[in-house]
Amino acid sequence: MAGPVVVKNASCKLTFGATVIDISAYVTAVEPSSESETIDLGTFANPKATDTGRITDGVTISCLWAPELHAALAPYVNAEGTLEFKYVTSDTKAVRAGVKYGTLPWGAFSIGERVEADLVLAVLDQVAYN
Repeated sequence: MAGPVVVKNASCKLTFGATVIDISAYVTAVEPSSESETIDLGTFANPKATDTGRITDGVTISCLWAPELHAALAPYVNAEGTLEFKYVTSDTKAVRAGVKYGTLPWGAFSIGERVEADLVLAVLDQVAYN
């Protein structure tokens, strides 16, 4: 094993049709996540039986807000696209998923501080690393 991953020179791109939006300069973190529902299948013979229900995947991209980022993302609200995140730009493998977002990222505009925001992506298929 190579050990833990240290993110340096990362690449993060969203693609909508022929349009590729490189948001690498704004991204501070990328967090894929999965949530699984538990379904109660209890019967008289097995009252504590459960099963795995629907699995919902998502990706949260933490970023530094900027007018340019807002302008680049605005035309694609509710549009289906793809995410490609490489934790090292030169890597041939990437975290990939079909995604969609319903709102633009906004953050707290505090005087003297950089504005940090989250772009929350709904995953339309599965998050893959390939």
